[in-house]
Amino acid sequence: MQQPFSDSPFPALIEVDGVDRVGRICMKETNCFVVAAFSSKTERRCMCGHGVERTAPRAEGGCIDSGEGLRNREFKRQERRRVIASVKMVEYNFEGSNGVHVNGTSKATSTPVAAEAEPKKRCLWFEEELEEDLRWVFGVSKILHTGVSEFQDIQLVESGPFGKVLILDGKLQSAEADEYVYHESIIHPALLYHSNPKNVFIMGGGEGSTAREALRHRSVEEVVMCDIDEEVVNFCRKHLTVNTDAFRSNRLDLVINCARAELEKRTEQFDIIIGDLADPVAGGPCYQLYTKSFYERVLKPRLKEGGILVTQGGPAGILSHTEVYSSIYNTLRQTFKYVVPYAAHVPSYADTWGWVMASDQPIPTMTAEETDSRIKQRVDGDLQFLDGQTLSATMALNKHVRKTLAAERHVYTEETARFIYGHGTALKN
Repeated sequence: MQQPFSDSPFPALIEVDGVDRVGRICMKETNCFVVAAFSSKTERRCMCGHGVERTAPRAEGGCIDSGEGLRNREFKRQERRRVIASVKMVEYNFEGSNGVHVNGTSKATSTPVAAEAEPKKRCLWFEEELEEDLRWVFGVSKILHTGVSEFQDIQLVESGPFGKVLILDGKLQSAEADEYVYHESIIHPALLYHSNPKNVFIMGGGEGSTAREALRHRSVEEVVMCDIDEEVVNFCRKHLTVNTDAFRSNRLDLVINCARAELEKRTEQFDIIIGDLADPVAGGPCYQLYTKSFYERVLKPRLKEGGILVTQGGPAGILSHTEVYSSIYNTLRQTFKYVVPYAAHVPSYADTWGWVMASDQPIPTMTAEETDSRIKQRVDGDLQFLDGQTLSATMALNKHVRKTLAAERHVYTEETARFIYGHGTALKN
């Protein structure tokens, strides 16, 4: 059995009866871990025999529903896609001179270490599975904070290459070193193209960075940020101090609710609606907010004349853009008269990321010089990523992606939804 570190309050991947399980701290012994299986078996036990931390049954084909707010989701896709909903740590040996390290489910072998060899190194790695045989790994120097909500597990870690990193359900959401690339890209193009944006509705965006960027526009009088997960919002307010001013702004209306339900009950309309939602994951709560019916019946009626929708569209790289990006683009193309796809490389995502703007009014084009002038007129402070030239570059998609988008015929519905692959783990060595 692979033993978790006894001094760690973090979930650990351990092996019980030949099955890798997610471990959680025992209720009675801090040095013991409760087994929570994401396999076909439902039984759970801790290593010391004291019992389980959570006892609610596991949904068929899904993850464990604690009844206390771990998660209530079903993941009915392929078993190999089982989403391990937190960063996990396992102790491994670096065996062999090549320094290759493996994860808890690997069958890889390596050269035995001689008895007189130097002691194994102990370090932490974050790993996210992007495809079945493709993983993104980087070093983590410190686990800063952990939490759990009704919908997801939450971690904030300090990494060598990316600074503070926010991780939800084992998937990297935002990194201190380059978060501005994503958040400037999702906000500023639409607000710059709009003639005079006054109010903005953000679906999701719990960490506050999207609201922060919207509030930089002098014309904006109100930003409504609607996130379903209050625990994530409170966690980010406490630990991501870069967004403190945004959360304190009297122009920010923070709402804890499902974005769909909130838009359905509101009567006012918005100049800009932003979809800063979690990636569509099988059985997750967000994929329905990418569907044609949602756009047509719920979202469009809440846009003013000339209003613009922007949504994040997932990976948009050469090899990844067909996961969901092309489908989201085509779905919006079937719903709005004018649709503009654009993308930028986000280093911490290990991929190019895509967004889509959509409106029933023409989205104006501007020269780089006109964009720079409008930024100076409208935006407080200097942008780190976007200027006129960069914005033009984000809209110059490569030939391969352009051809795919033009040929895409899939429409995103509840019945035909496509999903992002992958789950995250962390390795401790």
